[in-house]
Amino acid sequence: MDEATIIDFSGRDAITDPLADRLRKGARELLQAPAVAERHAFLALFRPGLGQ
Repeated sequence: MDEATIIDFSGRDAITDPLADRLRKGARELLQAPAVAERHAFLALFRPGLGQ
């Protein structure tokens, strides 16, 4: 097969849109914030002198 007829599809999944990247980052932070707060609250229960 002639190399000129081969289409390279590698890397087409990558998003190069800065707006989409920013939206993805913002969504990740929104979903992560409650989990971090829950973890801190849970760990505070076992800290000496607190949660008693």
